[in-house]
Amino acid sequence: MPGFGKAIPLSAKAHDDDAALFIRAKVYDPNDVELVGSPVTLAHVSDGFYSNDALLMPNVDFVHAVYDPFIDAGFTVKSVDHLPNSETFFIDKADSLVGPLKPTDLVLTVDEENERILSVEDAGELVLIEGE
Repeated sequence: MPGFGKAIPLSAKAHDDDAALFIRAKVYDPNDVELVGSPVTLAHVSDGFYSNDALLMPNVDFVHAVYDPFIDAGFTVKSVDHLPNSETFFIDKADSLVGPLKPTDLVLTVDEENERILSVEDAGELVLIEGE
């Protein structure tokens, strides 16, 4: 489960350890809109295992990846010995780089004459006092 802004760990494994495949993943958001940067090509790592972590998790509940195995680098001939596969990645909100934007109740006390902030309150809680 990747967090928002973290790499989506796309991976596929050939059932017969075939290292000569060309695997392409298309990744879709919950509305079945393909993500920017998709499709991506998975690189062969070893023993028929392929991976790519170039796409970042958008701020949505989940994304869905569809892996298509091809026998040519031009992605024109699908493998008849290897079936397409799919995977769903749910967002890990606890591991997100940046959370969703939400309104806040900031109150600034400003010394306009000297152009400086004296204090900051967030939802009634004092979070900054000048000089501290």
